Amino acid sequence: WAIETDYVYPGPIQYFGPTEVCDQATKTLQLEQGK
Repeated sequence: WAIETDYVYPGPIQYFGPTEVCDQATKTLQLEQGK
């Protein structure tokens, strides 16, 4: 895991980068919303 990120980091919102990265909800929110 130290070399490749095999998990989604439920950290702060990302405000820059590709739209599909910036605009997606965190895994925590997706789970809470049942997605």
